Amino acid sequence: GLPFRVRREMSHDISVTTCRNATINTMKLEDFRASDYFEPEYAIEYFGHGSKSEPLSDLTGKVAPDWILTDANGYAVALKDLKSKILLIQFTSVTCGPCKASIPFLKQLVTEYDRENFAFVAIESWTKNSDVLKSYQRRNNFNYTFLMSTREVTESYRIKSVPVFFILNENRVIVKVIKGYGEGTTDKEI
Repeated sequence: GLPFRVRREMSHDISVTTCRNATINTMKLEDFRASDYFEPEYAIEYFGHGSKSEPLSDLTGKVAPDWILTDANGYAVALKDLKSKILLIQFTSVTCGPCKASIPFLKQLVTEYDRENFAFVAIESWTKNSDVLKSYQRRNNFNYTFLMSTREVTESYRIKSVPVFFILNENRVIVKVIKGYGEGTTDKEI
């Protein structure tokens, strides 16, 4: 009597999976630990009371960590080469629903201001496959710079989840950090 297909609907994607030879897990809930199912190379960090991780807000008021990153075609872009008065950086992922939901607003934002006053750069935080970036960029018809991060850059900006927005002034000081995206709410905050 089990379903032959499972449909998963999210705001950015719908997938259908066919189930065959399903087995039911009979483990007791109190014996279940999600960390038992993570790959060994995944680091597990605990946040909350007693956490030693510095919050993103600690970056506010500091000069943004410098970087030179490449786009999907291998062209290098350096933070110091971006000369606009205000720079918005979004750490994103091609698999992130809220990140995808932010694209229409970000595309509109780029068209509203000239490059001398405002620039926007999206930085893919996890994927290192340039073909994936090209495909994602083409499907979403980007009108802005889309770069691949390195581990060092992701760590220096303390990225643990996406999206995260950094607003930098002309001296590349971080004036605001916004974590997450909510249509309308985050748009107004930016």
